[in-house]
Amino acid sequence: MKTVIVAEHAPFVGTLAQEAFSQSQGADTIKIVAMPSSLEEVPALMQATKADVVILALDLEGDPIAMAKFLAHSYPRALVFAIAAPDTHPDQLRFARSQGFRDILVRPLSLAAIHHAIEKAEIEDRQPKAAPHTTYGTYTAPTAPSTIKSRVIAVYSPKGGVGKTAIATNLALAYAHNPTVKLSVCLVDLDLSWGDVATVLGLPASIPTILDWIPVVDRFEGPIPPEKVQELVVHTAFNVDVVAAPFSPGDHLRFQEKGQEDQRIRWILESLKRDYDVLIIDLEQQLRDSTIVTIEMAHRTLVVSTPDIQSLKAIYRTVSKLREAHVDVSRMRLVLNRMGRGSDLPFADAAAMAEQMALPVMAQLPEDPQMQLSINMGEPIVHRMQKGPFVTALRQLAHAEIPVFGRDKRRGTPVAVTPPVPPSKEDSKPFLRRLFGNR
Repeated sequence: MKTVIVAEHAPFVGTLAQEAFSQSQGADTIKIVAMPSSLEEVPALMQATKADVVILALDLEGDPIAMAKFLAHSYPRALVFAIAAPDTHPDQLRFARSQGFRDILVRPLSLAAIHHAIEKAEIEDRQPKAAPHTTYGTYTAPTAPSTIKSRVIAVYSPKGGVGKTAIATNLALAYAHNPTVKLSVCLVDLDLSWGDVATVLGLPASIPTILDWIPVVDRFEGPIPPEKVQELVVHTAFNVDVVAAPFSPGDHLRFQEKGQEDQRIRWILESLKRDYDVLIIDLEQQLRDSTIVTIEMAHRTLVVSTPDIQSLKAIYRTVSKLREAHVDVSRMRLVLNRMGRGSDLPFADAAAMAEQMALPVMAQLPEDPQMQLSINMGEPIVHRMQKGPFVTALRQLAHAEIPVFGRDKRRGTPVAVTPPVPPSKEDSKPFLRRLFGNR
């Protein structure tokens, strides 16, 4: 039986106290030994009870984070959880996790929720940890050997709010956890101005960023040794290594010093290509040097759009500019995200615009209400859910690019992924004329 101290505001502990004195779920494995309403009481109660679990409300007067650190130092075997209100900002929750709380419980607290949190923490503690480097979370290594080397996939959109970062992040996790082969995967956030990969993965602000690469690549004036790469990447609990974007606006200007942004990015990507099977690169909206270099180096660039005229026209203009600049766009493919929202363009019209751009549609990813919830939780949807419309469609997209999903165990053959069928030219003419005129 686990003994538990719950430090919470008095008005919120009434129901929990009633459960504790009944035979509710979890009562046979959990015993609440104290319910103080202030942080000041916790050290004395902990000394007297040597409780297995301590739960602290984040909005209690005082410093709950300092108390959590004290408990972790003084009672290293105790599990320390936090309690938060349902409307607590996700950034506050991620910060609390980064400061030593094992998990965040949401009001109203119940014995079942406490039991589940304890069980989850104990399962995590039994899993192997990554070594020898620092890992942000619990690392579980995949199993089979890799046969795929140096595949570079860039994810780009000239328009914000289309789900570009979510697709890049979940695509990286999908490859890292594929059922067929072990792949070393690195996710690179090249949205240098406003990169958000670290936020989506729930990583703390103390991690190294791509800015830390600048003095190293400048010193070597080329790709850097593998041991240096492993010092600079962030090893995460998702079996994906990360190169994070700068956290502060304006820091990206350091890449432009001495006019070497394109060369520095090229050296960084060459270093990572050498050491990883798959690189997933989240690109910035703006067509800057780093964006152009990456598109030129990538084996595939997935251009993300929602099925609306504004997004598709932004892509049309951008692809036209790239062609005028003699950038090879033949490896670009269109990914239509958030399909099926009702108010958007039908797929036939969106595909007609893609045909006008000579940009083949590679995938349709459906609207999924679980996506935003996953982002707020700092746990990508592919990691949190095994099934669901978005997860299934994303794995099909990943398999279409690198065939490692859906193999028949008896024959070892990939399951075919059926590409969307574009409309006939006759069907698309009126719509295209409205947008682009007679062409």
